[in-house]
Amino acid sequence: MGVFGRAFDELMSVYSRTVTYDAGACSKDNDYFYRYPGDEYVDVFGLDHYYEDDPSGLLRALRITVRAAKSRGKVAALTEFGRRNGLSGQAQRNWLSRSFFEPVINDAEASRIAFALAWRNADQEHFFLPYRGHPGAADLRRICDDPRLLLERDLSVWAPAGLQVPVL
Repeated sequence: MGVFGRAFDELMSVYSRTVTYDAGACSKDNDYFYRYPGDEYVDVFGLDHYYEDDPSGLLRALRITVRAAKSRGKVAALTEFGRRNGLSGQAQRNWLSRSFFEPVINDAEASRIAFALAWRNADQEHFFLPYRGHPGAADLRRICDDPRLLLERDLSVWAPAGLQVPVL
């Protein structure tokens, strides 16, 4: 029986290195494996990364994550990301495209992640993705419409025939 009194057919375990404000914390490939529990416990190699405007630390850490995942036959992902302290008080209209999407999608190694998950939007005072009416909302819309990005709404196109893909 699983933790909640029911059996699980599939349960995914994610191991994430957190690189909060200090890209040097994961600057070499071996740094990624600090406190790694072992291949039998991990399905996805993740990275949590928060930064200002310069994406170079993010790209370096993503490349390390991708190489580490590949070396163990695992999937790499950006399991949390965002601008340090969120986008609150920022009138930057293009932070997502300039400091996240374009640098990652155009990097041959970093772009090999399975997914990227932005941190939460608590309210209009503490948020990590632009909300409707925010100066950066149009930038987010352009990114979502970019054909290089696969969104949940696009999954049914890639599913094998007959497989129902749930859309939340």
